[in-house]
Amino acid sequence: MWKQSGYICLIKRAGFPVYKTFEGYSYEAVKLPPAFSREELETLEFVTDKKNLVLYVPVDKDGSQLLFRVISDSYESKSLMLTTNLEFSKWGGIFTDDQMAATMIDRLVYHGHLLIFEGRSYRMEHALMRQEA
Repeated sequence: MWKQSGYICLIKRAGFPVYKTFEGYSYEAVKLPPAFSREELETLEFVTDKKNLVLYVPVDKDGSQLLFRVISDSYESKSLMLTTNLEFSKWGGIFTDDQMAATMIDRLVYHGHLLIFEGRSYRMEHALMRQEA
């Protein structure tokens, strides 16, 4: 438990505008890989183990070189958590070339877990609920 409170201190120091937790989170639309448990996610065990976590966020061409550098510099020394709404097969069209995309994917998944969100967007669903009220 002390590890988790240490991470909370780091999160606060990072200055994120909103602090989020897993409390009350519905996992019904999340597909966890067999080798990765909900407990590992919630306790941030993957960070201690220097494993990566890939989820769904768009990356533009301007940011691709920077992201490649972060992934390369972090390989086997730090944990990364990325979100994307693009499947890996489409990363070549966003990044400079297919080879760079393949290299990034290789470094991310070698010591990582892939979570797949199935179903509607949480934000979209809750935004629609507010409009109906």
